[in-house]
Amino acid sequence: MIIETVKKILQENIICNNCLGRQFALLITGGKITNYDRGLSLKSYLLMETHSKILNNIGDQDENIDIIKKIAENGMFQPAVTTLEKFGINIEIKKGCTICKGIMNKIPYYADKVKEKLETVQFNNFLVGSKFNSEIIENEDRLRAKYQLKWGETIKGEFNREVGKIVLKGLKGKFVEFNNPEVVAVVNTIKDEIELNINPLFIYGRYLKLIRGIPQTHWICKNCNGLGCEECNYKGYKYETSIEELITKKVIEICEGTDAKFHGAGREDIDALMLGTGRPFVIEIRAPKKRFIDLKKVEKVVNEYAENKIIIKDLEFSDKYRVRKIKANSQLVNKTYRAKIEIKSKVDPEQIYELEKKFSNVIIEQRTPLRVLHRRVNKIRKKRIYSFKIDEITDYGFIAIITSQGGTYIKELISGDNGRTRPSVSESLGNIECNVLELDVIIVDTISID
Repeated sequence: MIIETVKKILQENIICNNCLGRQFALLITGGKITNYDRGLSLKSYLLMETHSKILNNIGDQDENIDIIKKIAENGMFQPAVTTLEKFGINIEIKKGCTICKGIMNKIPYYADKVKEKLETVQFNNFLVGSKFNSEIIENEDRLRAKYQLKWGETIKGEFNREVGKIVLKGLKGKFVEFNNPEVVAVVNTIKDEIELNINPLFIYGRYLKLIRGIPQTHWICKNCNGLGCEECNYKGYKYETSIEELITKKVIEICEGTDAKFHGAGREDIDALMLGTGRPFVIEIRAPKKRFIDLKKVEKVVNEYAENKIIIKDLEFSDKYRVRKIKANSQLVNKTYRAKIEIKSKVDPEQIYELEKKFSNVIIEQRTPLRVLHRRVNKIRKKRIYSFKIDEITDYGFIAIITSQGGTYIKELISGDNGRTRPSVSESLGNIECNVLELDVIIVDTISID
């Protein structure tokens, strides 16, 4: 019987209401009953049952008195102390629960500390977590093994829930989120402090790159491996700036984050422009203290900082799912380029216009280009060229508008890359040397990204 088990527990352990009730947490579920209520009820029932035996002279009276003493001392139960006083017995309550070491009595204290800490950041939803000394966890495990208790929940589960309930009452307009909380307040009961784990803020948008010579992300200087040297002007980077730096620097300041990660839907070459509707991206701002930001203001601040270099637009709040989506689809979406192409020998204009047919809805094979072989796997990629339109024939060659599958190496489509891309424009014109003088990305398809 449960009450007999409770009697044994109280005879051999100093235990608070929470820790006793928690051993039976899976019984009488639902409603507003807490483990404290369960513990209180069990002690009250055992006290009433034993007291009635004394009053009705049932059983060994010394044994009954001893049970009430244990309820008073080990159960830290004032009603038992008062009952004993009526029999002329004075007794002191023992302090310090064998299981939680008094931590469960400090739930209101920790709830106040959590609320105070949470008020230092902006958030819509939260979750409470905790860290306990391993000794406390082991104490409970031994108790359950000894008395074969199988209806309990973890001390962390109860602690997190009860602290969270108090915190929630003190925060207007906030809610608890179990799956993807914006901030997790971790109560470190070992150090008696609150740690905030702030989840990233994701912002989706598009960028236009207006000048050549800027990489999408930071390139570490190979000479010093990022430490800073004369070659990189002691900055640690090969290039002065990047699209990543131009966008994230101001956003980090506005959000008061620690740092940020840039996720682009593919990337253009350093010497290529990104025009038209722009390239989709997501910024992941880590540990942002401020989430309630004006995205129009963010656009204005970033665009002023990056004036004449890049433009960002169409910002909206997003999530990590969007990151996975644009990464997965960057090789699948169609992209349209404007290529300024140089032909080293004279070619009949009719041959140039023939390229429109030869590269209309055709599959090409591209072995990893020599220029990126040092950082990419050497393999053959099959890519589809959807259309190849001659926009203008010039003295140096021609200008083409090319629509292709994401991940196509356009420069190698033109040059052939020493036979590593086939077919190529160079090969189609009789192996005449052809090169891209300027490349602009003018459309990045949105169908599979947004």
